[in-house]
Amino acid sequence: MAIISEKGYPDLFIPKTKKDSEGNLKCAGLFIELKKIGGKPSKEQLMMVQYLNNEGYFARIVEGAEDAIELINNYINGEIIC
Repeated sequence: MAIISEKGYPDLFIPKTKKDSEGNLKCAGLFIELKKIGGKPSKEQLMMVQYLNNEGYFARIVEGAEDAIELINNYINGEIIC
């Protein structure tokens, strides 16, 4: 297992792909940058999330564990359309 420590790299990656009804890849996985409530992302974190979204991932910055859990559940249960 590789650990990536590049500045701005998100805290969590869920390697679950999302495909459309024809089997075409829509999302290559979920990346989450977790901030404490009221915390602000760095410039590098904002740039990394934008880069990952452009590369076919679903990347988001969330505040607090409850928001992260909700995002994960919504992604896994198909409530998020990439």
